[in-house]
Amino acid sequence: MSSSQPEAKWVIYIRPAAVVIVVQVVGTIRSEVAQELGLSPDVQVAPGSGDNQMSALGAGAVHEGTWVMSLGTSGTLFGLSTKPVLDPSGAVSPFCDATGSWLPLLCTMNCTTVTEEVTPSRS
Repeated sequence: MSSSQPEAKWVIYIRPAAVVIVVQVVGTIRSEVAQELGLSPDVQVAPGSGDNQMSALGAGAVHEGTWVMSLGTSGTLFGLSTKPVLDPSGAVSPFCDATGSWLPLLCTMNCTTVTEEVTPSRS
């Protein structure tokens, strides 16, 4: 290991053949990690998901008709769909969501620069 790279504290073993969904618990935290972090050794471990997929889950967009708008570095609009939304123009991306359904997503770049342009000057 080169001196410019930090030494890994924990090793995560990945079994490529084990494909699980985001809500499936795959085990518990390793006892030495739990002890070092001050956590219960009963903490469950599950796979993660993408930022927008987890945003939808956290915002409660788990039924069709509920949409999430996120305005940040990019601007996104997304919501759960029981069927993939296939947009021939490519404007809507047909992502999977964190519940096993679909998450059609529309994205614009540099969204915060737009909000800067419409904010009145504060000089």
